[in-house]
Amino acid sequence: MKTMQASKTPAYIALAVAVAAGAILSPNKNQVPTPHLPVAPTSAPDTPSPASEPAPEKTLAWHDTTLTWENVRVRINAPLATGSSPDCHTPTGDENEVGTCVGIVSGEKPVVWKISTVTQRDRFVPARWFIEAKKDIRQSMSADQLAARVKADGTLTSSISLENPGLIDLPPLKGEVAIAGQAGYRPTQGAPIAPMTCVLAYILAANRPTQLFYCSAERDTAVNDASRMVASIQKMNPSIELPRGSIQGMERTAYQRRLKKSGGAASNPALVSAEIDYSAATRDDCRRYDPISQERFVCYEQRAKARIDQISALPD
Repeated sequence: MKTMQASKTPAYIALAVAVAAGAILSPNKNQVPTPHLPVAPTSAPDTPSPASEPAPEKTLAWHDTTLTWENVRVRINAPLATGSSPDCHTPTGDENEVGTCVGIVSGEKPVVWKISTVTQRDRFVPARWFIEAKKDIRQSMSADQLAARVKADGTLTSSISLENPGLIDLPPLKGEVAIAGQAGYRPTQGAPIAPMTCVLAYILAANRPTQLFYCSAERDTAVNDASRMVASIQKMNPSIELPRGSIQGMERTAYQRRLKKSGGAASNPALVSAEIDYSAATRDDCRRYDPISQERFVCYEQRAKARIDQISALPD
C-alpha cells in the first residue's frame, strides 16, 4: 500500500489557520514570487505622476475557467476582462508549495482578485477536519481578534494591508474565516490611488486549503462577488472525507468484512472493542500534528495500515 508523503512545509497560507487550524504557508520556506496585487495602503499619498494616464476601461464578464498548476486544477467562476485570462504562478524549486492566480479588470471601477492554493501533489484535508478547524478558530478568539489576525496574515502573504477589518456575517461567507476591509488600488506606478473594499477568505477547494482575495470599488459589490466566487469554487471543487485508495478506507472495509464474517457486533464484542480502542488511540497519537496539516493525515494513514495488519492476523 502506498503511504502519502508528509509535506515539506508543515504550514501553509495564513497564520490564523497556522496557529488554530494547521495553516497553509510556511515561514520556513522562501517567499513565493507570486503575481503582485497592485494594492497599496489607503494612507499612501495620492500623488500621481504628471506622465501617468488612467487605466483603459475594460469590459467585465463572469466566466467559468480552470486554474492549473501542473497536476493541480481548481475550477472557478470569476470576473475577467474580455479577452484576458488569469496570471498564474506555479511554485518551483525551494518555493512554498502554493500556486497563485491573479485576475485584474481595470477601469473606473476596477476589480482585482487572487486565488492561492496548496499545490503539493498528495495534499488532502478531509472536509470534516476543515469544518472543525474553522469552528475551533472562531471559538478560540473574539471576532475583533480574529479579524485583526486575518488582516496580519493578508499583509504577510499578499502584501496587502486592510484597514478597519471585520468578519463577514452574510452567507455563504458567514461560516468561513473571512474578513472585509479597505485598501487602496494603484493600477500603475504613479497613478492615483483609488479606494477599494477587499475580502479575504479561507476555504477548502477539492480538499486543498485555499485563500481568496477579492477587491472592488464598492463594499457590497466586493462582498457579493467574493461570495459568488466562493460558492462557485465550493460547487465546482467539492471536498470529501477520504480520497480514493485511502488506507483509512481500506481499514474500514477490512473491519466491516471481518465483523460480518464473525456474525456481527453481538457475536464479536472483542473485535468491536479493539476497533474503538484503535480509533481513540489514533486520535490521541495524531493530535501532535496541526489540525489540517498533511502530517496529521499521514499519521492517520499509517495507523490504519497497522490496524489492517492486526485485523489480517486475527484467527478465523
